[in-house]
Amino acid sequence: MEKDFQEILRKKNIRIKKKQFKLNFFQKSFLDSIQFLELVSLIEKKYKINFSNKEISNNKFYSINGIMACFKKK
Repeated sequence: MEKDFQEILRKKNIRIKKKQFKLNFFQKSFLDSIQFLELVSLIEKKYKINFSNKEISNNKFYSINGIMACFKKK
């Protein structure tokens, strides 16, 4: 799964290294809000899942590791 997420990031030209997966997107200026929504949308489409508003608004969701943790629960 981690490799799939890395590929999605590459396709969107988002440069987040594996060691940065635990860092908050917004605090580190890796993504803006539009890029974040595009990333979430791509993941939802690729895996045919939907994240709830509650999941997306959780601060833990603002990192690749946080998204992967939430994804694993689906």
